[in-house]
Amino acid sequence: MEKGPWLWWLWLFILKNEKSKEKPKQIAIVWTTKNVDSATKNGKVLFSKGHKGTKGAVAAWFFDGKKMHENIVLEKCDVIVSRNELHSTGNTKTSFCSENEKYVVRIGDDFKLIAKNDNKNALSVPFHTTYIPISGKGLSEIKANRMEVSGKIMGEKVNGTAYFQRVFADSPLIPWEWGLFHFENGGILTYGNHNIFGKSFNQFLEFSDGNKTYKFNEIRIKMTDNDLPVFHVEGENSSEKVKVKIASYAKSFWEFKENVLFVIPESVTYREYLSTITSFELINKRNGEKIGMKNLGAGVGNVEHTTGFIQ
Repeated sequence: MEKGPWLWWLWLFILKNEKSKEKPKQIAIVWTTKNVDSATKNGKVLFSKGHKGTKGAVAAWFFDGKKMHENIVLEKCDVIVSRNELHSTGNTKTSFCSENEKYVVRIGDDFKLIAKNDNKNALSVPFHTTYIPISGKGLSEIKANRMEVSGKIMGEKVNGTAYFQRVFADSPLIPWEWGLFHFENGGILTYGNHNIFGKSFNQFLEFSDGNKTYKFNEIRIKMTDNDLPVFHVEGENSSEKVKVKIASYAKSFWEFKENVLFVIPESVTYREYLSTITSFELINKRNGEKIGMKNLGAGVGNVEHTTGFIQ
């Protein structure tokens, strides 16, 4: 890896919580490698200039329905990739592999989660995109917005849904906002926005009720200035408009630091907010028909909000 490029694989699991449906369980694990001077999570340095190999790391958190367990894994490691498997070389064995058209993620001995593609919804079909804002440099992403999940956590059977992304970035990382939500009845909502010096670009907002997919090009995202913020997302196209209110119930964060020419400090703070959709309204501007929470069921997911800049 040359100076600058960044590669990561991320799984997000959203699991049912019968004891508290307002606070679903969630697990996230990321394997990452970057030639960066320092990356810190909750005060612990993961990457450093002296680390040999891929200068990689693996980190995972688990919200058990009541409490956030920030660092179930947090280690420097090499990230070993073959055709059908990725695994880490740290003290806690972690891996992600494909087996018989399913994807198996293991975190130590206590977490085994099995994801299978859910192609019933057009937005759930895995896809590849590229975004190149600078000559020859940008982002390359592989994503699967929704999969069905089963597995065991500490011997207890679990089920729910999952999201996967693999990202290669060889352009500077600038602040972004992103959200992904799964509805009880099979719907999906996802949005994204990059923002620098108050200017938004590379925006998207997509929603599927399980049958039809809606795409919006006039997008507005606002958040309250709270420890656990509320997000307001709105979008509009020629035929419909949508309004969504999102409330967070837990959080996690990363901080990445780097020095340009060993002098000028750069940093990105990357926050994840576990969230539920508290209100949703899609209105057909021509006939007034509406789609709401009553049609979709509960919506749960994750919001990313970053600040700062890093090359």
